[in-house]
Amino acid sequence: MIHLADSSFYDAVAARLAEHDLVVAEGIRGKSRAVQLLTRTYRLAALNRKLGLQLQPMDLHDVGVPTLLPDITAPEFSLAWRHISLIERAAINVIALLAVLFLRLFGSREFIAGRLALDDDILNAKQPSGLEVDRLIRDRRDALLCAALTNILDTHPIDGANVAVVYGAGHVRPVVDYLRSRHGYVVSRGDWLTIFTLPH
Repeated sequence: MIHLADSSFYDAVAARLAEHDLVVAEGIRGKSRAVQLLTRTYRLAALNRKLGLQLQPMDLHDVGVPTLLPDITAPEFSLAWRHISLIERAAINVIALLAVLFLRLFGSREFIAGRLALDDDILNAKQPSGLEVDRLIRDRRDALLCAALTNILDTHPIDGANVAVVYGAGHVRPVVDYLRSRHGYVVSRGDWLTIFTLPH
């Protein structure tokens, strides 16, 4: 999932989700000032009219299909956030503010597209940042997602069922690796959707 895109992208995602038997979706439940801070970059970027992009709809996964939300709760996130060092939290605040200002004043589709590119070799070689916030945003939430998928497979052996996992792109590699190593899954194919087009 990408959290800022053309509305046509989200329409296409919703149409695909409706074809599944179960949707496992990302979403920190409840309100948290820390979550608002970490998501304000793309929330405020959506206000840049020249980008012509839309923020991911909160009800994207609400397509009439049973949905599971295994993500961390807002109180849990806030508690973990308070245990991150003050220096790291201050740095994140400054970086987020600068990113918002840049995207509001100078942001372009080209700029965003250049930072969305994911390459398998880069992902395989990527080393952990060592930042506490990464352990909270990615590692802890990846663990909850993987546990939920294992529970689905262990307690609901539904051969041939289609389960959609709707999580941010950064969660894909760990989850795919987990499904391979723990459950013996293989990647059979990859289908791509257009997030947005670039001006000519």
